[in-house]
Amino acid sequence: MYRKIAGCMMLIIICLLLSSCTKLPETENMVLSGVKMESAKFEGGIPKAWGNLISVSHVSQLPAWLQLWFQDKDGNIYMLWYNSTSNVFLGKYRYLKRK
Repeated sequence: MYRKIAGCMMLIIICLLLSSCTKLPETENMVLSGVKMESAKFEGGIPKAWGNLISVSHVSQLPAWLQLWFQDKDGNIYMLWYNSTSNVFLGKYRYLKRK
């Protein structure tokens, strides 16, 4: 009997906590220090002008996806998503131009 009451109380507490959450602002619209990473369409192979691969990063929530980071001779940074399971690139890439 007490387990059922305790279970119902826990369920009510969880529902109250979830209903009190507020939505976070969209991160794409946020610009810090006046610098924004732009997005563009990706077609074909990786351009030689992007320079060398400088880093590969991984997001724990998306285990199959890798972020490939390139830097060209002018210091511009390019980030491309790659799915290691299906062996495909995402149709868009991001870049940060150096002034």
